[in-house]
Amino acid sequence: MPRPLSLAALTVLEAGPVETIRIAAATGYSHVGLRPVAATPTEKHWPMLRDKTLADAIRAALAEGNIGVLDVEILRLTPQIDWDEVQATVDFAQSLGAARVLVADNDPDPARSRDSLAHMGAVAAAAGVTIALEFMPWTHAPNLATARERAQGLEGVALLVDAFHLVRSGGKAEDVAQGDPLISYLQLCDIAGPIPPMETILQEARADRLFPGEGEVDLVTLLRRLPDLPISLEVPADRLRLAGVSAQERAALAIAATRRVLEQADG
Repeated sequence: MPRPLSLAALTVLEAGPVETIRIAAATGYSHVGLRPVAATPTEKHWPMLRDKTLADAIRAALAEGNIGVLDVEILRLTPQIDWDEVQATVDFAQSLGAARVLVADNDPDPARSRDSLAHMGAVAAAAGVTIALEFMPWTHAPNLATARERAQGLEGVALLVDAFHLVRSGGKAEDVAQGDPLISYLQLCDIAGPIPPMETILQEARADRLFPGEGEVDLVTLLRRLPDLPISLEVPADRLRLAGVSAQERAALAIAATRRVLEQADG
C-alpha cells in the first residue's frame, strides 16, 4: 500500500479548510491536515471548533472528495493550559477520524511539561487519538533527543519528525532510528544552506521552505529509516504565493516533488 500523503494546512493556509480539502482531492492527496487552533496571533484563521456550519461543510467536503484527516493542530504545552480547548480539539479530531493531534512544547519547566503532556495523552487516548509532539528549534523541545525524553513511556503520546526541524536543530537523517516505534508520522519539505540565526529559522519555517528534492536534506535516508509512515507535506512557499502561484498549483508541485523522492527511496 502507498503511504498516505497529506496536504498540511500551512502549505496552502490562505485557502481555508474546505478549499484545502478540495485542492487535496484535485491534486492526488489522500489526506489533509486541519488547523482549528491558530499557530500565531496574526495568521488567517477559521474557527472550526466553534462554527458548526463550517464544521459541517468540512465533513461534506471530506466525504465528497474521499479525503481523510491525518492530523489536527496545534496545541501547546504552556505553564497554563486551557484544558477545555484541549478537549474540544481532541473531540474535533475524533469526529473527523483524525488519529493525531499535533502539540508543541512552550513550557520552560521540563517536569511540568511532561506532566501536561501525560495529561494530554490520557485525554486523547480516551478518544482513540494520539498526541504527536513536534520538536522545533525555538521551543522547549528543540530537537529529537529532547522530544524523545519528554514523550517516552507516556500513554497516547508519540513524536512527529519534520525534516525541516530535524536539520535546523542540527540533526540529520541518520539520527533517526530505523523503524522507531515512537515516531507516528513525518512532515516533509526541504531546505538548503547552513543553520541561520533563529529569527531566520522562524521565517523559513513559516514561509520559505523548498519542495522535497530541491534542497540538501537527506530525505531518501529519512524515508528509508521510517518506511510506510504517513507523510504530511508542509511546504509554505511565500516566494511562489506572492508571485501569483495558486494554492492548488503549489499543492500539485509539492506532491509531484514528494513522489519523485519516494521513488528514489523505494528504489
